[in-house]
Amino acid sequence: PEVLAGGLIQATVTATDDDGDSDSASVELGALIKFEDDGPTAQDDAAEVTENNPVSFDLMFVIDTSGSMGDPSGIDEQTRLQAAGEALKQLIDAYFAISNDVSIQLATFASGAAAVPGVFTTAAAAKAAVTAIVNAGADGSTNYEAAVRTAELNYTPDAPAPDATNTVYFLSDGVPTTRTDDGINDGGGSGDSLTPGEVAAWEAFLQSEGAEAIAVGVGSGISAADDDLEDVAFPGDPVIVNDFADLADALLATVPEPNAVSGNVLEGADSAPDTDDAGEDDAGSDGFGTPPVTQFVHDGVVYNPSTAVGGLVLSNSGGVIAIMTALGGRFEFDFNTGDYTYTAPEVGSDDSESFLYTLQDGDGDTDTATLTVSVEDNVAPVAAADTVLTNIVDGSDIIIPATALVANDSDANGDPVSIFSVQDPLPAGSSVVLSTGSTTAIGDAPD
Repeated sequence: PEVLAGGLIQATVTATDDDGDSDSASVELGALIKFEDDGPTAQDDAAEVTENNPVSFDLMFVIDTSGSMGDPSGIDEQTRLQAAGEALKQLIDAYFAISNDVSIQLATFASGAAAVPGVFTTAAAAKAAVTAIVNAGADGSTNYEAAVRTAELNYTPDAPAPDATNTVYFLSDGVPTTRTDDGINDGGGSGDSLTPGEVAAWEAFLQSEGAEAIAVGVGSGISAADDDLEDVAFPGDPVIVNDFADLADALLATVPEPNAVSGNVLEGADSAPDTDDAGEDDAGSDGFGTPPVTQFVHDGVVYNPSTAVGGLVLSNSGGVIAIMTALGGRFEFDFNTGDYTYTAPEVGSDDSESFLYTLQDGDGDTDTATLTVSVEDNVAPVAAADTVLTNIVDGSDIIIPATALVANDSDANGDPVSIFSVQDPLPAGSSVVLSTGSTTAIGDAPD
């Protein structure tokens, strides 16, 4: 604290009685006045989240670059291709935000089709490749046959599902207007559309790779009843977007949501309902500095708004940094607001990670506190044996409610339990059918 020098402030008090007598006394106040700079106070924070199972994403974007993609999109001065490129960049960021293992391949089609060389494993590289496609411009007709065939010849995901999520995104603003007729499955078609043989080959290819195809039709000329996009989409229906302004949201809606927890270290609030935070941080009389959080330390490494991208630093721009954590999770932090999102990794048992952040006030005073994120191991469910007694005669159906079969099963995490498959061998002449989308398992009694 600073103390005011003596002799600068003196207080004099004069007392006067009823007949006018008076007396005065003085006191020196200068040396008694102290000025203290109240610094900020940071409070510890806590959050919890359930682990994620490890998932890699092997993606391919098949992008329409035909002449109509050079038309205005209705968004500022952007062409349709430029608007599509910006939406695809958001899609790329979304995938890299939920996984540290993402591979992206690219292809373009117009009158013909071509794959972009290389496999892109960082968001920056993938977005740069999309930018190059956009900068090349739009020209030519629309050839679905060439697009699908190019994807079949070049899409090489590393592993079939469930170890990876394999997805082909097919984006076009119009119906096919030309064909290649390369002599492969060409017969029996109508106009410039895919032939039945080409559709069958496409679906067989996707099934062999454990992949799905998300066909996205965008623009005012696209209809929900578009049979050509139906031919490409597998196993689901096409995604129809009539306004380019809605394209990014439509694409982002296809991205799986991982187990993650988000919050704000300044406010002591997060999306985990059972955590016990110490409370809000206090800036003191000087207010928060700019930025309010200057750095955080994780696993002995200091991160700040100037930390270079590379290694464990996945991105760092505009005061928002994303890192790979010691356990293999992803931590995104905004130094400007205190907002954070922690995406959980897979863990072998319950574990936690800590982030020591430094808070500053308006004149540079600091305090520190720790955000601790607990990661809960998602323990496998326990299936108990079931015995069914029945007097149903041989050859007749035995119908068993699935709810009855799982009634004595349990899950330590409290997650709902359902029947995924039937694996045990059955007596000769019998079979089991697990009804998809219902709660009933149906079988035949052995003869």
